Amino acid sequence: MKKSWRTLALLLVACMCVALLAGCKGGDKPAETTRELKTFGGRTFTIASSWASGIWRAFPEESAQMEEKQAIYDQLEKDLDIKIEILDGAHDAQGVIPSLMAGDIPSDVVDFKIHGWMPLAVQGLILPYDDPRLVEGGLNVNDPNVFFQPFPFTQAQNWNGKIYGAMWGGKHFVPEFGWCIYFNKQLVADAGVTDLYQVVRDGKWDWNFFRELALKCTKDYDADGKIDVYGVGTFGYGSEIFTNPGSAIIRNEDGKMKVVLSEPGALDALEFTRQFAVLDKVRHPDGYGDVHRQFTDGKVAMVWGEQWNTHGDGMQFRTTEVDYGLVPMPKAPGEDHYVNVLGGVHSVSIYAGHSDEDLKAIAYIFSEMGRRFTDNEWQEYYLENDLRGDREALEMVMDYIWPHTVTDYVWCSVPILEFFRNNIYLPMTEGQGTAVQLVDKYQAELQVMVDELFRQ
Repeated sequence: MKKSWRTLALLLVACMCVALLAGCKGGDKPAETTRELKTFGGRTFTIASSWASGIWRAFPEESAQMEEKQAIYDQLEKDLDIKIEILDGAHDAQGVIPSLMAGDIPSDVVDFKIHGWMPLAVQGLILPYDDPRLVEGGLNVNDPNVFFQPFPFTQAQNWNGKIYGAMWGGKHFVPEFGWCIYFNKQLVADAGVTDLYQVVRDGKWDWNFFRELALKCTKDYDADGKIDVYGVGTFGYGSEIFTNPGSAIIRNEDGKMKVVLSEPGALDALEFTRQFAVLDKVRHPDGYGDVHRQFTDGKVAMVWGEQWNTHGDGMQFRTTEVDYGLVPMPKAPGEDHYVNVLGGVHSVSIYAGHSDEDLKAIAYIFSEMGRRFTDNEWQEYYLENDLRGDREALEMVMDYIWPHTVTDYVWCSVPILEFFRNNIYLPMTEGQGTAVQLVDKYQAELQVMVDELFRQ
């Protein structure tokens, strides 16, 4: 009898362990207990985005995944007794501020990049995620079951210690990272680097290694005086400044936003770009987008890119015969880590003008939506659909790009971003001046624009 009881006890323990392991599968999203859901009497819940069709809407006739996405929306509507409407919204803050100031709130929540939410946060037109009404409604921005948490993506959507934008992570909303380098494995191997991933792991992937590799990859195969394969396509549009840790374009210093381009670290990074983009003559002349198609045609060895470049067929990443990989941006020489720079990434903000009861409802519905779309499947989906099964590329994303995430505040408004690019960065890449010359000429004017935006 004692032996039977001991056997039964062991079986019970084994069953408990199996259940615990099943609940922890995937690591990112803890298992949840059953919850009693609130209902909202047929309320319409609106999401506005200028990328409504590209990100938010489901087209179930197109694929099984889209059908699954629509099914999640349908079940959410049924469970909460709501109607979800996805609206075409403004691209940036300038397109929505007049209506907000007039008391016309265009939607419950809005999907913006940083140049959308930050001007609204400054003017108090969107709420921080710790607003007591949102918290009372059930919104917890640090809940890994709702928002993307493994790395500081959500925490980076921050101004003056408050989070104004958040996003979930799942196979229907794959988490975005900033700039990276896509590389043609064969062309890089032909230049003598057979394992660029190991170079990253060894901490040797820096500006100098990048430039030397770009020079070796740039070739005139038929000796006709014309380059057949370029080492590099495009550049980081200023994000490379952050690869020199501590450097930035605009920095929040004790609550004041300050342009810091004249600091040595920022100038060094800009000169690194000028060297490969102009002086080394290794950069393909085509601009962003066109040069990515040159890369997928096999005419560029390395191209600066972003996570979304591999989506769809526009840049041919999913149809190319090129065997490509992905690594972080190269770091400044002597530094100990690579960086992930957030600028043009999406997050969701909540407008401030709603009634208290509406805000509680919005918080609950939005949280529940995040709970349905957050899953542990996004890594495998991204691996198979965007990285074509290259697990070492996924390792680069998870272990070397995501862990050190910073926010690029030059994205604080469209006019400020365009002023920096059109007067300092792009002229430098076109040989119209050195970093020092262009920063000296335009930094003060850029600071005036920043002061006006942030009312400082």
